[in-house]
Amino acid sequence: MWKNTVFLLMYDENDGYFDHVIPPFPEPGTKDEFANGKPIGLGSRVPLWVVSLWSRGGWVNSQVFDHTSVLRFLERVTGVQEPNISDWRRTVSGDLTSCFDFSKPDYSIPGLPDTVALMAKADAGDSLPAVKIPDQQSMPAQEKGSRPHRALPYRPWADVRVERATGKVTCTLTHDGSVGYHFTVLPNIAQPSPARRSPSRRTRRAPMCGTPPSPTAATTSPCTAPTGSPAASAARSSARGRTMWRCRR
Repeated sequence: MWKNTVFLLMYDENDGYFDHVIPPFPEPGTKDEFANGKPIGLGSRVPLWVVSLWSRGGWVNSQVFDHTSVLRFLERVTGVQEPNISDWRRTVSGDLTSCFDFSKPDYSIPGLPDTVALMAKADAGDSLPAVKIPDQQSMPAQEKGSRPHRALPYRPWADVRVERATGKVTCTLTHDGSVGYHFTVLPNIAQPSPARRSPSRRTRRAPMCGTPPSPTAATTSPCTAPTGSPAASAARSSARGRTMWRCRR
């Protein structure tokens, strides 16, 4: 069975307990992605364990996936098409195949520890007092070291131009990767205009380029990638009349 099994363990989102990054949401008018006038979008990021002889080695994969990615993985395995997945979701989310290296399977059987001592420790826990929540909370420490990382199919660019004479900011989003990519442009929430408090979202298929609605030159507009990292940031116009900021992630 080990030679023919892929075991997937997905955590529950627990109201965003694991993450604070705003997930991708579809642009207005996206087919099959709005309910009662509101976008559905993806949920908060959660851990996913992929256990198989094609994924061993402690690899990390930060490509964007969602619950439909499991169905799309089954599509690849069985050849049966799932008709209830929207085109936008297929563009934004992967199919989990990048988690595997099918050319280098590891057929060795992992050793299992003796569970007698573990059972005794678990039974002893029944007599322990209730855990007291610390009065002084602290941030958990990140695990030290690094892990090997699967190659990502993304090549995003964010080009920002500021015209001082007109106060116009142009942010051109380009993606040259092999799969779709979602950008979120966040206007400065300190500005009084309610229109500038809503993020502009653009999904780029591979390859594709586009320009979202422009804020004024007095704003600072971060552009974030699907992983939450900044793709670019537009600042105030320079004394020469134009500011250009180009950043690649």
